[in-house]
Amino acid sequence: MSLAKPSQWIIKFTALYKQVKILDPFPPCSFLATAIYPIAEILNLRSLPLHIHEVVLALFFYTFLNFFASSAISSFLFPNIYPNLPRQTKISWNIHFVSLIQSIITCALALCVRYLESQRWSLEWRGRLWGYTGAGSMVQAFSAGYFLWDLGVSIVHFDILGWSSLLHAICALAVVFESDQPCVHRMSKELIQFQQRPFTNYYGLNFVLYELSTPFLNIHWFCDKLNITGARIQLYNGIVLIITFFSSRLVWGTYPFINLYIDIWTAFQGPTLSKEDAETLFALLLHKEPEISQLFQFVPFSQEAFSLPIWLARVNLGTNVILIWLNCYWFGKMIGTVLKRFKEPGMGGKRTDVKVD
Repeated sequence: MSLAKPSQWIIKFTALYKQVKILDPFPPCSFLATAIYPIAEILNLRSLPLHIHEVVLALFFYTFLNFFASSAISSFLFPNIYPNLPRQTKISWNIHFVSLIQSIITCALALCVRYLESQRWSLEWRGRLWGYTGAGSMVQAFSAGYFLWDLGVSIVHFDILGWSSLLHAICALAVVFESDQPCVHRMSKELIQFQQRPFTNYYGLNFVLYELSTPFLNIHWFCDKLNITGARIQLYNGIVLIITFFSSRLVWGTYPFINLYIDIWTAFQGPTLSKEDAETLFALLLHKEPEISQLFQFVPFSQEAFSLPIWLARVNLGTNVILIWLNCYWFGKMIGTVLKRFKEPGMGGKRTDVKVD
């Protein structure tokens, strides 16, 4: 029997997968969920216990890459270069190594989930603000683990990475955890006083796609350290870097931010939920069918009205404004840095380290 072509496999797999909801493939760890629950309650991070194992896994994985894998792999691949690097350059090398691996993993997962989650394309503003998917939250949990690592590295090596790296780590971590912050939706008093769900979980996958330009940024940095500054590979990579950075961080990064602003504004102007709709919804949630566990993996909340805390909206929009400003700042520095490499034909330009997360 002849094998189907890869394209046919993809089409068949996608058609089958779109018939089911995209769930988190890693079940919660009861020990970690129980341990983090009191903290999650205090911080109002209600879905954190469901994904804390993924945050911890990512944190340990990237720490392992930083302290062990990077030096071992780099020494094996570049025995005449890496062992002879100064201490500070080795630290930067390891950080860029982790960033390279992380960006590839995160973007691959985010693109896969975005493509397979057919439901997300039909969501209106309520679903985009208060919807929740297990797979989407998994990607953001892995990102949270990385940004926790990045925050620690930015603090410990502040003298090397600078203020922009620390500010980015803080804002990125805030954006990831803001998608776990709950909002109160007003239901019938006879049924329930309030219920809480994550906020802007839908937009989390959009914002992690900032990382599409990061692999090319790290390759550009490694070209300098491998003594091939100004080579054709760095030129071609630099062109792709500028294109992807501009398109993914400035164009694409601004587009979902505008949509987020519109959705938040709409939420402040939106109507409340009727008692009849609340009773219907609450009765549905009380059913004990096997599908109910899967229902909670993807809850679009397309018929509910929520009370959005003004502080949460301000923090969410404020951190995203800072990230957009950082991207513009880095893009300007990046243009100057790339041009310096090729200011004289056939000659490598002056090396300038630019740390962009």
